[in-house]
Amino acid sequence: MPAHRAVIYSNGIADFRRGYSVEGTLKVAIPVKQNHVADVLASLHVLGDVRLSSPPTFRPANEAEGALQLEPGNALVGLAQALVGAEVEVHRAAGATRGTLAGVHSHRESNGGAAYEVQSLVVSGPEGLKSLPLAEVQTLRFLDATVQSELDKALQRHVQRIKPHSTFVELELSSDSPAEALVQYTVPAAAWKISYRLRQLQAEQFELQGYAIVDNNTDEDWRDFQLAVVTGDPITFSTDLADSKSPQRRHVNVVQDEAYGAVELQASMVMAELTIDDDVEPTRSGGQRMQKMSRMAAAPRRAAQTPETSIKETGDFCIYEAQTPVSIDSNRSAVIPVFQVSLEQARPVAHFSVENHPTRPFRAIRFINETGHSLGRGVCTVFESDVYGGSCIMPATKPLDEALLPHALETGVLARVEPGRIRTHRIGLRLADGVAHEQIDSQRNTVYRFHSSRDETLELLVDHNAELADPRFEATLQVNDDEPITISTSETLSHGIRLRCDLPARAEAVITIREATTHWTRVVLAGDDGKTNLGWLDTNVIESGGPLSDDESIRACREIQQEIDAKRSEITAAEREADQLGKRQDRLRKNVEAGANAQQASQWLADLAAAEQRLVEIEEQLPVRYNELKEIESRLHAALRKLKLEWSR
Repeated sequence: MPAHRAVIYSNGIADFRRGYSVEGTLKVAIPVKQNHVADVLASLHVLGDVRLSSPPTFRPANEAEGALQLEPGNALVGLAQALVGAEVEVHRAAGATRGTLAGVHSHRESNGGAAYEVQSLVVSGPEGLKSLPLAEVQTLRFLDATVQSELDKALQRHVQRIKPHSTFVELELSSDSPAEALVQYTVPAAAWKISYRLRQLQAEQFELQGYAIVDNNTDEDWRDFQLAVVTGDPITFSTDLADSKSPQRRHVNVVQDEAYGAVELQASMVMAELTIDDDVEPTRSGGQRMQKMSRMAAAPRRAAQTPETSIKETGDFCIYEAQTPVSIDSNRSAVIPVFQVSLEQARPVAHFSVENHPTRPFRAIRFINETGHSLGRGVCTVFESDVYGGSCIMPATKPLDEALLPHALETGVLARVEPGRIRTHRIGLRLADGVAHEQIDSQRNTVYRFHSSRDETLELLVDHNAELADPRFEATLQVNDDEPITISTSETLSHGIRLRCDLPARAEAVITIREATTHWTRVVLAGDDGKTNLGWLDTNVIESGGPLSDDESIRACREIQQEIDAKRSEITAAEREADQLGKRQDRLRKNVEAGANAQQASQWLADLAAAEQRLVEIEEQLPVRYNELKEIESRLHAALRKLKLEWSR
């Protein structure tokens, strides 16, 4: 009989292939959780030289749906209220009563002490309404099968919250001669996890082991399954294929209110067929690697040999498949070895990043994926000379990808970071078409000081976060009192750079990193809207005493600006005088209205006339001054647009 096979993906889906030997007729019942029936229906298909004698059948996943809701804390009263009108049979010590449930009646009684509430079932029978105290009710039976079915569904829904109800998808296969059949389907499953063991065998020799942690969270035992695990994320989602639904119908008039107009169909997009070649050569298996490892001479305390696992990459998927059948009981988990390889390029290093720790580097392994296949993200435990060295996260890596695996704090090295201030200098200026372009050079120095108390040289990696945008880097290294030497950038990071150097035993090392960047700024001096901005030239060119500060064309613009300032002062003074005159007129009018002797009133009227005459003069002069200001501003705008100057350091 063909072996059963399960392929479990890291995104929580499992592909099952069940093998059967068929001769004549064979009934197949696939055990599945009720809420997974839709997944089976969406993926079920049969392979082999057999016939489907009858279509697959199943119990609808929503067969337990219903309108009845239970009240676990007050079940009897809740049912009596919810099922009013149902035919019931009530058993008490006094006998049985049949009738129609009419509800629940409550009244208060007293036995000479405190009053208490008594609840009774009200049942309508041939003799009329009968009150049956709840305390005397022994059993309550519903005589209508439909009502009892609704009660059963409500109970089933409650228990399914604790344990999803299992069911079967059943089908019948047949063949006139002996044949083998595969029934394939996918269901949700617990996502498998990968765990790594990275063992240092010698100073620069490592061994990497991978283990798949598989959880059987189904209601069946997996007996002698050909098990495979896959790193990858195929798209999956739930559907309502297993629900029994009666869609609501719309009312359609036989005679339409109006005739149909033209019907236009949206153009379709024809997709080309996508072909995936499954005939991919497997990468080296764990067993082949083990043969290589066994030939290596001085390899103390190797890990125990594990069963062989084949490894194959298809597209973005990496498939680990055990070569021997695996058994995992229901609701149990297993740790399955999937590969074991020796590493020739892994190296121990000390890695410093101020974001990880402000004063200490971390012991790390500079790991290169030499396995020949992709590795998924998982926990990695590091052993140094058979001693637990710490744990880390192995990132997802493709073959030959590099990763750093920090696993312990390096207490033998002390670090101090001295960030410098950002210093800026203007190194270029260009004026043209009313726009100033300024070239700015920014620099920043950061000093890293390391003190090692260890007796051996360490390879040191330093991550530096750039403070400037798109900077150029220069780095120097000084060990003890030696002359500084230039060191090159080892790697470019998304946020900066990584430097690599040797930190000698019991030494002090100073790494100085210089960032420098150049950028241009743009300031509009004379815009298309007629507005001018001479203030920027005043501050950044004239007042700074720079190389263009004595240029005649810039000085001419400054003189025009002085004319503008003087004219604006005139206008401001005239507007202020007009405002004061207006206030004086208001005060004089009030004095005249208040009344006074003839001499005083005559003086007030004379002052009022003089103020009016001066106000008229100002109102006649202001438009002229506004026009003069506008003409001077136009001259400044034209002068700024004519500036053609350039300077660079």
